[in-house]
Amino acid sequence: MKTAVKRDGIPTIGHHIAEGSEYTVERRGALHEGANPEKGLIGTMERKTVLVADDNKFIRMLVLAALRPLEIDILEATDGQEALDAACEHAPDLILLDVVMPHMSGFDVLEALRSDAATADYPVAMLTTAASEQDRALGAQHHVASYIVKPFDKDELRGTVAGLLGL
Repeated sequence: MKTAVKRDGIPTIGHHIAEGSEYTVERRGALHEGANPEKGLIGTMERKTVLVADDNKFIRMLVLAALRPLEIDILEATDGQEALDAACEHAPDLILLDVVMPHMSGFDVLEALRSDAATADYPVAMLTTAASEQDRALGAQHHVASYIVKPFDKDELRGTVAGLLGL
């Protein structure tokens, strides 16, 4: 009779003669929402989260519809201050940030994110009508991952987001 033995943190497979096989697997990391170990539904991949910051509800709805096939979690912010607060609270995998918003512009949000060590490396893609060379240069100066101009093509937006998230 052999049993499952963990060697150097690596599970091994054992079997019992005339009794069948036994498998022991160690899973590391948090369980995915909806996981149920009792039923064998462990779910090893955690969903990515994108923060969509735009004061225009219609634009947010278009973005959500475009990104739905990616099966990601989406947070919404309706102004710059909400965007900054949500980014600090939820640590999204990507922030889609409009430039022209109430309370704080997208560039003010970006500057605040980049000046804080805890949020400085958050990936940000601008999604905006502000398409001047000066706007693009300011985005580049703050190391934005992408600069998407509205109106946007939904397939192009989905492809850009998927690429930035590594999906």
